[in-house]
Amino acid sequence: MQIPIGEFGNRVAQIRQTNISNVGGGQSQATDNVMGAVSAALTTIATNMQANNKLDAENELFQYQVGLDDINNQVTELYRTGKINYQQMPEERQKLIDNLPSPSFENLDKLEKKSFLLQKDKLLHANKLSMIKQYGLAMQNTAQSSVDERVANVTESVQQPNANLEDAKSSLFNSESFQQTGEFGFQDGWQPKVNEIYRRLESTFVQSQMKHASEAGNIEALQSIRTSLVDEEQFTALTPLVKKQFTKQVDALIDITTGKNYGKTLVNNVNQLVEKTGDFSAVRVFNNLSAMYKQALEKEGQSATTIDQAKNIASVLGESFDEQRFNNDPQYTEQLQQNYFNKLLDNYGSPLMAAAAIQAGPEQLNKWLTEFGDPAKDELSDTDFIAKIPDYSIKQKLGRINQQLNNSSPDELDISASLAAIDNDSNLNNNQKRYAKAEFRQYMESVQQQLQTAYRENHQLVWRDIYINKIPLSEIDPARITQLTASDQVVLLDTPKKTLDVVVYSEAKGRLKAGDNFNVLKEYGNKLPVNQLDELLNLQQDLTINPEKRNALLTTTSMIADRSKLLGITDSRILNQLNDNITSELADLETNRGRKVTQQEMQDISDRYILKAKLDQQTNWYKPQQQIINENAVIKIEQIPVNVKQKISKVLEQNDLEVTDENIIQAYGRLNNDDTN
Repeated sequence: MQIPIGEFGNRVAQIRQTNISNVGGGQSQATDNVMGAVSAALTTIATNMQANNKLDAENELFQYQVGLDDINNQVTELYRTGKINYQQMPEERQKLIDNLPSPSFENLDKLEKKSFLLQKDKLLHANKLSMIKQYGLAMQNTAQSSVDERVANVTESVQQPNANLEDAKSSLFNSESFQQTGEFGFQDGWQPKVNEIYRRLESTFVQSQMKHASEAGNIEALQSIRTSLVDEEQFTALTPLVKKQFTKQVDALIDITTGKNYGKTLVNNVNQLVEKTGDFSAVRVFNNLSAMYKQALEKEGQSATTIDQAKNIASVLGESFDEQRFNNDPQYTEQLQQNYFNKLLDNYGSPLMAAAAIQAGPEQLNKWLTEFGDPAKDELSDTDFIAKIPDYSIKQKLGRINQQLNNSSPDELDISASLAAIDNDSNLNNNQKRYAKAEFRQYMESVQQQLQTAYRENHQLVWRDIYINKIPLSEIDPARITQLTASDQVVLLDTPKKTLDVVVYSEAKGRLKAGDNFNVLKEYGNKLPVNQLDELLNLQQDLTINPEKRNALLTTTSMIADRSKLLGITDSRILNQLNDNITSELADLETNRGRKVTQQEMQDISDRYILKAKLDQQTNWYKPQQQIINENAVIKIEQIPVNVKQKISKVLEQNDLEVTDENIIQAYGRLNNDDTN
């Protein structure tokens, strides 16, 4: 038996020597027992030591694993923060691993050490695989972020006018970030994501390009989009259902744009003529000529202008003829005609003379102007010029045009003929006609309102100069008067009415208070005397420049209308008189009490007037409050005090009104209503 070495071995040798020196029969057995116990103890101790060494080795292996995981995290963080790129990640990891203390397993026997070294290699390999996965995730996240940014940029680019979808898709697909994202981590899940990106990109492109084409009125661009939608090789990422929906949208936009473009052309034509004359006179003349021209074509069996006729117009204008537009654009010929009329209007300075040039030819018209005189230069009237024309047919046509001009208001235009022309255009479908009419109607309402405002302002200025400012007629610019219609000129220059009319005056005031912005002089110029007309004009101006007051009156008159309808009062004349009487009493009440009336007070006063109107409606007329007071207070002229009659008579004379019993009674009623003497 080999004697162990070291302190423990020396102690065993001493025991053994003692046992030898005491050799005996009984002692030999005891010695064997002791040696067995010692051997067992030694085995236990050796086993424990081996277990401790194994625990130490496992701890070394665990610490090594922790170190490897920490290295992976460090490398990932360096990549995430941009301090290294993905190509530098393996090299950086290896540097850190080289500096990581490696487990030695020195207290293990050869077999166990070999086993632990194998575990270390497995751990290193597993860690490497984990690192590769982390590399992939880090690269995927970074690349995905880059792809998201790239997709956003490309998506923005396809929203620009005239964008190229294929270039955008190629730019996206060939980008490094796009390729990296597909390479790391997604595998089978990447292609569906790419398809979804392309679907969104194509959808955004179609919507944006439809919007741009529609806003620009570019029908060709819309038609190109539609062609691409029905082409199976285009927009491959879009589903058939989405393509179908987009096709419906683009069809609707084509109709809208076609209709609006048609309407805008008509609008531009009207606008050019209005700018040249300041009213609708040139528009009326051109519309008349167009109607005559179409009738002549129909009479000759033609449905439209021939190409030779269109070429001739273009030649006269000095323009190059566009045969493609002639064949494809239904408005091209009409535009040529409009341009020709505009040119003649510039040359002759008169819509009627432009019409004469078209009917007789410029050369013949020039001869007539030399022979008869030029109406545009006030050498004779349009009517006299037409009367001198020897050609009966031309004389008749120009006579009809001139008659219509004289009988029409320059600030009003019947657009029914233009709307009918749109309806009769076979080149437009029903939707396109609807949008064309809406575009034209909206513009005409706007320009007509502008012209009416300008006409009314001129009308009022001339009237005030004559009757308020007392400017002699000879000193007023005749052009300002001739801008008025013949009927308005008659009323303006006729002797003003001398009799007060409280009922009509109240009705007119009620209309103004209810927001009816009419031409006071046109509608009441021959119905009311100067002072009442002046008061109406002042009220209209006050409501125009004082929106707060106007809105308050609109609120009140709206309430009056609603409560009147509840009692079946719908007659506009009665409603307007109610508007005036109720709002006047409310204003007096606020002045006397120094506060605004309450809602209840407003309703009570309104209901009192409305109920009285309902009772009086049986006789089909309604007396204003002033007339009621007048009738209640005055039965005969003799009941008015003499000194009061004298004062009233003097005021009537000062206002150029007749001093009649009726005027004195009405004026006295107004004085009583105002609590004045």
